[in-house]
Amino acid sequence: MKSTQAKAAAEIRKYLKEKRIAANVTSHSASMTSSVKIKVSDMPPDLFEEIEQHCMQYQYGHFDGMQDLYEYSNKREDIPQVKFVFVENRFSDELRQLAWNYIRSTCHGADTCPEKVCDLTYTDQVFTHQATHMIWKLLNGVMLHLSKNFWASLKNPVETVQNIPPESSFDADCLSCERCTDTCPDIPAETFQDCLHEKQETSPALTVETCLNCVQLLSGARIEEHSHTKTGDKMFIVVPAERFDREVFLQLRERAKTMKGWWSWYKGAPNGFAFNSRDEANLFVGKDPAFLSPTIEQYNNIQSQLSGILFYRTGDFYQIFGEQNCNVIAKYLQKNITMYMGVPNCAIHIKAFNQAYQILYENGFKVCSTEEELNYLDLPLNYLDLPLNCSPLPYTNPMAIDLKAIADEMQAEIDRCLTDSVGISMSRIVFIERKRFQGLRLQRTQKVLYRLAELHEADRVPDLLRQFITKESVYEWMGSKPNIIVKGLYNYPVCTGKPYYDTDETKALWKLLE
Repeated sequence: MKSTQAKAAAEIRKYLKEKRIAANVTSHSASMTSSVKIKVSDMPPDLFEEIEQHCMQYQYGHFDGMQDLYEYSNKREDIPQVKFVFVENRFSDELRQLAWNYIRSTCHGADTCPEKVCDLTYTDQVFTHQATHMIWKLLNGVMLHLSKNFWASLKNPVETVQNIPPESSFDADCLSCERCTDTCPDIPAETFQDCLHEKQETSPALTVETCLNCVQLLSGARIEEHSHTKTGDKMFIVVPAERFDREVFLQLRERAKTMKGWWSWYKGAPNGFAFNSRDEANLFVGKDPAFLSPTIEQYNNIQSQLSGILFYRTGDFYQIFGEQNCNVIAKYLQKNITMYMGVPNCAIHIKAFNQAYQILYENGFKVCSTEEELNYLDLPLNYLDLPLNCSPLPYTNPMAIDLKAIADEMQAEIDRCLTDSVGISMSRIVFIERKRFQGLRLQRTQKVLYRLAELHEADRVPDLLRQFITKESVYEWMGSKPNIIVKGLYNYPVCTGKPYYDTDETKALWKLLE
């Protein structure tokens, strides 16, 4: 009869085999403990995260170092579980060399280091970063856009698979790339080389149908209140009632991002979609929030008296809200559907209104618009009598509001870094100069955020810059080439005002500073 840890290992092997992923899965047991170890090779960060997330369900708790005890936080009766599950991603020398070549081609200062990754030592640095550590961060997705671009640049993310030697407790069901063809003769050997890693998945486009499906999937979800382990701030986690497949999860995560939410899987709290307020969590699951945007409220009041599509004038744009209206706009005018306060939304610039009206009219749709007072177009259809002087409320793009708020919050940190102070000792001078170097980078980040807000306000954001919606995503690309000043045993960087990276994203963001 198989032990519990052997059953858990078998379940994990079955899952990996279905995914066509080569791995080494072993189980171990000792006094008062049991574990399963999974070793994979050259996995892209997104695929490794998916594997790790699936395997961690076979661990029935976690160790709390603050209290020095093991807590049973994930106990389940429907699957075999062990005390610890370890998932390890090993990178081959070939892949590490490709990563190092990419760093040398994009990062300033890397050309002074050895060309071969095997010749690197812990003393080799790229500016102030250890070279070997940068390779690790690039391969594990820590460097955000650089990591994403690196993995996307590989036609086949894994050129060679490192064979992991079997251990004493390893059995014949291991999914080693050489052995699996023996145990599964119906699968060609080359299939494993091609299918070891799936193509990096991108979040699907957010449509009205997607949002409505998300609400239906979360109908049985519960909302729990927890505290952030680092900041202590309250957060509200939407815990789904059931597990979803990868495609559905990406749709839910994309919808959560539009509402300032994120996927949370920290120990000590249930896995789910976290939000900073209960109202945002309620919006995510489709419940009526405690507030309603005045713009949407007035739009709904007018739209309820119409049988056609209402174009609601707000500044230089016409806003269209609601599922049915947005579906029509997206289909016939090829406009993207966004979510504003949990409601589907499309925007049409005033200069494009006449063309939009003509297209909709030719396809048999009723249209009316609001200006300073309601203005009906000459259509062969009768409208209801509506009260005049329904002035639209001023409208500001939600993304522009968020970016301006982020930039405003940075001012205090910038002031601390750029405050004039005099250093008496050399160590103090170095500290001041390093803070100033950081402050100038923050200042550039703030200026770019303000410019991005203006572009969102005018709906003129280039496609290349639409991905930059957070402080971290912009800050990563605003580093400058340093001029290293050496004073005896001390050294500090001085800003040269030139971009550190040589990528399309860097050039586009730095152009906003002009």
